[in-house]
Amino acid sequence: MITINLLPKERRKATANWLFNLSVITVTVVLIGVAVAAAAAVNLYAVGLQAKLNQVETQLEERSEVLDLVAQLEEHKKLVDEKNKIIDTLVYGRIAWGKKLHDLAQLLPRKVWLERVQLETKITKEKVEPPPQTSTTSSRRRPSRPQFREIRTDYLHIYAVTHNLDEKVAIQGEFEANMRNNPEFFEDFLSVDFQEGQQQTWIERDEESPQVWRFRLTLMVNRKEGSGGTRTDEAS
Repeated sequence: MITINLLPKERRKATANWLFNLSVITVTVVLIGVAVAAAAAVNLYAVGLQAKLNQVETQLEERSEVLDLVAQLEEHKKLVDEKNKIIDTLVYGRIAWGKKLHDLAQLLPRKVWLERVQLETKITKEKVEPPPQTSTTSSRRRPSRPQFREIRTDYLHIYAVTHNLDEKVAIQGEFEANMRNNPEFFEDFLSVDFQEGQQQTWIERDEESPQVWRFRLTLMVNRKEGSGGTRTDEAS
């Protein structure tokens, strides 16, 4: 079948332009609609994301207050533990500290004064190797938690002072020798160590005060069996 367009050329060209323009307008409207819809979706997603961010920030602030409180409680617990360690040393350490300090005063060389004594407890942890497992039970048992042995060491710090600057080294050595050579006093200690002293004014921050020599001796306490020297804990 043969189709013949009887319209004039001007009419045919105008019709083709109109159809093309209509197609362009339609495509443009569709693209604009898609862009508007996409922008609206992105905006809604951004609003939802911001709301979640605000919620997370609020939760973080609440948790921050809780964490601060936990940190304060942990710090308070450390202080309480330190006090308990000292009390345990004094009560259960099997050392008559009153007599020990009295004996210490008798061992002072001439021209030496005690300024203060300090009892210090240090705790270290040492990993304990688990017992070997047999081949029949190792495959059925769950891996055990690592265990640590708590090792406790007590120190007695002795702070002393002398105004005899010419014989300061000899005096310090004499004081140490007096303690070592007295079995009744030294039986509760394992070692004695000294820290290099310093020449200072008798009254601090007073340049007119006479010069003295301050030094420190440290004795390691002999924690005898049954006095709570070690303790085994599982790691949390």
